[in-house]
Amino acid sequence: MQELQAAQNSGADDSAKASTVAGLQAQVTATSAALQQAIAKLSEAVQEAGGSTTGNIVNTTA
Repeated sequence: MQELQAAQNSGADDSAKASTVAGLQAQVTATSAALQQAIAKLSEAVQEAGGSTTGNIVNTTA
C-alpha cells in the first residue's frame, strides 16, 4: 500500500506513474489469488480430516 501511494505521489510523469501503479496492482492481484488458493487447499484439508470449516473453536490446552 505504501509503495502504491508513493508511486501515485511521485514526481514522475503520468505515464511512468501509470506503469508503476499497474505493476503494483498486478502484484496485489497475484498475491490475492495465491491466498485464495491456499485457503481453498486448507479448507479441503480440514474437510478431509473430518472437520468443519465453520464454527470451530480450537482448544489449545493440553
